[in-house]
Amino acid sequence: MGGLLVVVGAALSLRDVVGIGAAAVLLVVVSVLRLALERYDRGRGALRVVRRVEPNPTTRGRAAEVTLVVEPVVPTPATRHRLATLDVSEQASRELCTERSLRATVRREPSRLVVTYRLTPARRGVHALGPALAARTDAFGLVRTTRPLGGLASVVVRPRTTPLGTTRHTSAEAGATVSSGAAIASWEDSLVREYVTGDDPRRVHWRSVARRGRLMVRAEEGSGLPPSVVVLDRGLVVEHGPAARVDAGEWAVELAASLAVAMLRSGRPTHLLPSGSATVPTSSSGSAQAVLDSAARVHGATQDEAVTDLVATARALQHQEVRSVVVVAGMVTAEVVTALGRVGATRRTLVLVRPPQSPAEDGVGRLRAHGWHVIRTHPHEAVEQVWTAVHEETP
Repeated sequence: MGGLLVVVGAALSLRDVVGIGAAAVLLVVVSVLRLALERYDRGRGALRVVRRVEPNPTTRGRAAEVTLVVEPVVPTPATRHRLATLDVSEQASRELCTERSLRATVRREPSRLVVTYRLTPARRGVHALGPALAARTDAFGLVRTTRPLGGLASVVVRPRTTPLGTTRHTSAEAGATVSSGAAIASWEDSLVREYVTGDDPRRVHWRSVARRGRLMVRAEEGSGLPPSVVVLDRGLVVEHGPAARVDAGEWAVELAASLAVAMLRSGRPTHLLPSGSATVPTSSSGSAQAVLDSAARVHGATQDEAVTDLVATARALQHQEVRSVVVVAGMVTAEVVTALGRVGATRRTLVLVRPPQSPAEDGVGRLRAHGWHVIRTHPHEAVEQVWTAVHEETP
């Protein structure tokens, strides 16, 4: 409008109109420069942002409460005035929101601004939260600017897991399992040892005694037994593409995490190992938190990368003593079969995730000949059924 007055005044030789227009233009320019040069994170009027996410890590589909506090570094009347004139909004990755926009509650206090809202993560992973956006209007209401305020925060979203029962009353305690003629030792076989003089009689495991015909005791916790490993084929994980494929990949991640957590709760130190890992954890301990954090950070791989990664991990397992191995994979090429066939463990299980009605693969028979227990499943099958199949007496 000021520019228009300058043009009209000049055309009509009206100096007063030109002066008014020029003053209006100058006022806008000054306001823009003032707001553009204003910094919220430094100087006498500096503001700081404190963001809390509870819980963090969280679980896919579980609500998390976020509190964003904006307050002056040094409270003064000037900083309180600046804070009172700010409008603060938040930014979040779309994976953290089930709705298009965040519904926040803003509470203004004399020396701080508190924004609270709820997130319901829709996708597993490590997602960015922030920075906040601070909008401010100049004193004349002519110019409004928006700029980032504060830094980024990370929200770790773990996969959902299915609670699974322990292996009581299953073939894991009934004896060895047989798959295509190959004897497969039970989970329990790696949790007991022969009795030696001085062992506490209360540790005698009578089922193993009856099965083996000699005195067996439960292995002590922390006795240095090698860990168990659940390997997840990253080729199953699809980060971008049709929703059906993405969901199928997330089901595979949740399956692997559920199996690993169930094994931990059954008393077996277990680690979750995404394919491509060249180092196998040697610790005879493990925690559900570590398993879920590892699962949260799994990224997808192309088909070629998936084969290479799975072979690399299988070769790493060949040089590391492990008690049992469960591999959740989507394909078994000749290269993969060769590498897995050389893995030595008390029990070796392949959970082959394939679409329903998919043709059988030649590698399955070869793995069974190497002593692997092979289970065929498909996306969205009940995880409880897969867990039961892992321990059933015959496949």
